[in-house]
Amino acid sequence: MPLLVILATAILVCASAFPATRVALQSFGEFELNLYRYAISTVVLVGFALLTRAPRPARAEAAVLVGTIPIFTALLGTLFLRERMKAWG
Repeated sequence: MPLLVILATAILVCASAFPATRVALQSFGEFELNLYRYAISTVVLVGFALLTRAPRPARAEAAVLVGTIPIFTALLGTLFLRERMKAWG
C-alpha cells in the first residue's frame, strides 16, 4: 500500500473522530462511548496482529511501554499544549 494512501486514511480517520464523537455523545454516555471505542480498536488491532502474525511482546517490553506513558504525556503536553511542568507534577 503506498505511503500516501496510508497517510490520507490516517488523516481522514483522525479528522472524522471529532464530529463522530459529538454525534455519538447525543446517544451514548461518556463511559459507553469510550467502552465502544476501545472495544472496536481492540478488535481491529488483534485482527491486524493475527493477519500479520506479529509476535507477542515480552513482558519486559510491555512493562517498559506502559511505564513510560506518564513521561511522554508530560513531555508532549509541554511541547504541544504549552503546559508548565513542575518538579512535583
